[in-house]
Amino acid sequence: MAAQGSIVSPELQKAREKFGKAFLRWREMNGLSQQDLHNFSADLKVNCHNSQFAYLERGLLEPKSSFWMGLAELNKELSNGGEGRG
Repeated sequence: MAAQGSIVSPELQKAREKFGKAFLRWREMNGLSQQDLHNFSADLKVNCHNSQFAYLERGLLEPKSSFWMGLAELNKELSNGGEGRG
């Protein structure tokens, strides 16, 4: 999950940090906590957890494809007003 001991290029690390900061700003602007996103993800049965969001926001996450797929599903449902929540 987290980039512990992994060697990543400085460019990749900088991109991770920028994406994480942008995600954090988006979450805060929408009044969502990491736990809110975790709970919504659990309702949708997608693989996104609050610890992953914490690592993502700090630029430390080494996500597997299932995280990105879950994040895409979460984004889709949020953009539809959570109509598929249930």
